[in-house]
Amino acid sequence: MVFTGNYVKKQFTKACGHDTVLIANHAYLRAFYPSLNFLACRSYSKKHTRFGLKYLHQEEQGMILRRIFKYLTISVALTFFPQLADAALQILSLEEIPQPNKTAVCAKFSHQLRHISSADLNRFFRIHGANLSPNLVPIIKQKKDKLCAYGLENGTDYSFAFLKELSSNQGEFLEYDEKWHITTIPYRSSFSLLDVPDTEYGKTVNLRLRSTNIKEIKLMLFRIPDTEIASSVMQNEYKSAVGLSKAARLLLSGGVFVDSVVVKPHIAPNKTVYTQVTLKTGLESQGTPLIIACDPDIDVRTLLNYAGRHNYGLWGAKLLQKRTLSVISKRRGNTLTAEVHSANSSLPVKDAVARLFSSSGKLLSTANTDASGYVIFSLPAPNGSPEFLPKTAEITSPEGSIKFNLPADTVSDVTRDSGEEMSKDGIIAVIDKRCYAPGDTVHYTALARKADLGASNIQNLRLQIVSPSGAAVKDLVLQDQGTASFVSSFEIPKDSTQGDWSARLTDNQNRVISIRRFSVKKPQLSDFFIKASVNHGEMQAGNDEFINLRALYADGSSAQGLKADGWLFFKTQRHPFENFKNYSFGADDADYGFINDYHHFQEQITDDSGTASFSLQMPDPGYPLQADFAALFSDSAGKTESYTRSYSITPTGNICGLRYLEGKNTVSLKLFSPQGNPVSGRVVYTIYKLTPTGVFEHTPGGWIYEVRKERSLIKSDFVDIQTSVVNSGSVKMPDEGGEYLIEAVTSRNFRSTLRFINGYAHKDLFEGSLKLQVPKDEVLVGNSAEVSFLSPYNGNAVIEIGREPTIKRSLMNIKQGMNRFKVEINRNLGALAHINVQAFFSRENRGIMRACGENDIKISRPDANIEAKLGTSLKPKAGSTLSVGVISPSSLHGKIHYAAFAQLLPNADPWDNDFDEDDNNDHSKMVKTIFSSGITESGAGHGMFYLPVPDTEGRIKIKALIWDELGTGKVERILNIVKDSSLQIQIPEFLNEND
Repeated sequence: MVFTGNYVKKQFTKACGHDTVLIANHAYLRAFYPSLNFLACRSYSKKHTRFGLKYLHQEEQGMILRRIFKYLTISVALTFFPQLADAALQILSLEEIPQPNKTAVCAKFSHQLRHISSADLNRFFRIHGANLSPNLVPIIKQKKDKLCAYGLENGTDYSFAFLKELSSNQGEFLEYDEKWHITTIPYRSSFSLLDVPDTEYGKTVNLRLRSTNIKEIKLMLFRIPDTEIASSVMQNEYKSAVGLSKAARLLLSGGVFVDSVVVKPHIAPNKTVYTQVTLKTGLESQGTPLIIACDPDIDVRTLLNYAGRHNYGLWGAKLLQKRTLSVISKRRGNTLTAEVHSANSSLPVKDAVARLFSSSGKLLSTANTDASGYVIFSLPAPNGSPEFLPKTAEITSPEGSIKFNLPADTVSDVTRDSGEEMSKDGIIAVIDKRCYAPGDTVHYTALARKADLGASNIQNLRLQIVSPSGAAVKDLVLQDQGTASFVSSFEIPKDSTQGDWSARLTDNQNRVISIRRFSVKKPQLSDFFIKASVNHGEMQAGNDEFINLRALYADGSSAQGLKADGWLFFKTQRHPFENFKNYSFGADDADYGFINDYHHFQEQITDDSGTASFSLQMPDPGYPLQADFAALFSDSAGKTESYTRSYSITPTGNICGLRYLEGKNTVSLKLFSPQGNPVSGRVVYTIYKLTPTGVFEHTPGGWIYEVRKERSLIKSDFVDIQTSVVNSGSVKMPDEGGEYLIEAVTSRNFRSTLRFINGYAHKDLFEGSLKLQVPKDEVLVGNSAEVSFLSPYNGNAVIEIGREPTIKRSLMNIKQGMNRFKVEINRNLGALAHINVQAFFSRENRGIMRACGENDIKISRPDANIEAKLGTSLKPKAGSTLSVGVISPSSLHGKIHYAAFAQLLPNADPWDNDFDEDDNNDHSKMVKTIFSSGITESGAGHGMFYLPVPDTEGRIKIKALIWDELGTGKVERILNIVKDSSLQIQIPEFLNEND
């Protein structure tokens, strides 16, 4: 937008100077003054030459506006100055973001965008390119102040058209339609060092260099002392990649140069080239070979002189390790455990010799592994003589040997037992708080181990709530919830007596198992609670939804002036419909997400009626979502109350569900209405094959190494789904086995993805079943269990023991008739050892025939205890929110449950040695519960909760109980609240980006 009127130019000349020229429509100027984004003066005097521009101060802006508005009518002025109060949206730049497979382009705007629905994104944001087709539409995502298009090709001209109205509800719009052009980078360089199949290295090593767009590359081989290679490196896969910083440390630890070669691959633009490479390994020297990839002009002296200082010119590094043994070692206190497996078969290695050595090389101890590959050492105290402190370990077997440094101690100094002891029957009882008010609800949980319940002949538990007078107010029978957990909640009568109460737990033989004490006290008038004014649990995608919460004092009056903070956490519902649980909806998180995982509302202050209102336009990704809402109210005294609720967000259009039919090489596509009813329509689908590849890739920050699953386009087509025709949405998959990804897109560009493994590629496949016979009784850890099955023919079978990610596989020959094999029971299998047998037979004129069978072996685990930890990254600052991690390193299968709560304690008196928080009777003054997470399920062996820290002095006591199918764990931490210092710091008016 450039002004042409002579009078207008004169007014700007008077304001800015005679030697100035008006400049308009510069995005970087608008970023400085968004409220008046088009006014700037260029000055040719040295006095005003900051970046060649003079930015107008507020007084100058007002002067210019007054002069212009004096001679221009309002209507004409608004034509020149749209949205003076709220700056118009502007496009700042178009930039390319390199991606692993294809590339992406993002348009950056002058300020953060409001939410734009997926339908509007495809309607108002158009992309044109020479290689775009209707079946291969780019993936469009919104990220704060950016709109990004993914899945674009390299070396291609693209045009991006932005229509004036970016959103149909007038939420976002530009001043005018804009069209931008960009040419993506023509190629990217990458390389990988691959093994030559079925070869092991001797005096030389043969490798294949897989390269793309690389003219020259130098490979240098060094020998690294085995004792300097950490166990974490030795346990990686054969010929594993290591980071450049770790490679530099290994070189400086005593690396010896052996050989180098400069490789010049045949150049074919954007084509993958394989080149044979041979290097001497220095077999006569001790140590493990390490290969460094670097620029061709780097020599050994330069590499060793600058290793660790900077990585300029270095591309990547790789260790060459023979496939011998795999060791998993853990150290806890003075106990060291190691588990030894064969790197070829992954089976435990029995009678392997394990030796411990001191830093001087003196042999300290020797032991042999058991049938499960385990060996245990008792280490001396760390403050003992250095001569007897172990430093390294060596494990030797007929398959080979391995050396590694001892791992660090995993015991944390701040981890202590919570004091809530488990009974001899294996039962532990927990209540959520220690102090309640009349009318409050008490949440009671009793956890037990199934093996202990069976041994004690306990069918059910009885819970009695005893008042201070000794009378039983409640008498409840707790039933097993199916996971050896007994959960109950009860309401304390509003007219109940104040004082000390107790929850008495007995078994069906009236034996007392646990007594948990708590106090009941009437609340003060300043105590408040939260009441929600919304009762429905449904929200509509794309709509502005409101959540109104009201805070009331104990006497029923409105709580005005409270601070209210709110969060909304989004979660994709991959299987939302009860009648179609086997269909997957939405985008797989491993491919790409659509929305942020949470939204933090602006802080609210309750009004005269005690109400705080939270509003947000719900996202519309095209598949059902679940939104978990959490709010925290607090007053000036630091008292807090929380509110949580889950909502379902219903999409606005039809969505596509995907289901892989195992054994049939087919994926079933179905269209559903938002209510979950099958409908008819057209769906465009694309099939990719995923191939895991380790790649060194050149980026603006240097060379990086990643293991990626590269996509290879197999097919792109559409299918017309009709509800009246059976299997009208069935799509045949390729015959070749492997991992595949199918992406389905509806007419409104709502997409769903599904990953699956197509393991059986023969059209004439015949399937049968095997019946596995396992022991009926539980098997103790350390013993073996026999598994038998009948086979109809001779053939081969794959034996799988355990579940992912700790599954063990082996191959055995089977004969017609009865077959038997033994399973070594170890503690890593958990409560059940899952056995899966896949048998393959060859029959004349019948192709391949397969038969499968599975069963579980029950394992007796009387020592089942899991490790529990609490972790925080920062000290608890008064008035802030502290993120607390709940961790269970020993939870092998990842899925855990935990319940955590926090109490506010007074500062401990250093002169009072008899002070004990648990002995206090006046809980209102000494101990206060400020947080309770309830029972929460989490994956990956860890969870996270956010603890509001009161704006006061004192200490926070955090307790957590963790359990999974192996057992339970308890942990407690006490943290001191940090108050802001009274020291005043002078903040400069301007800060550089790196300050």
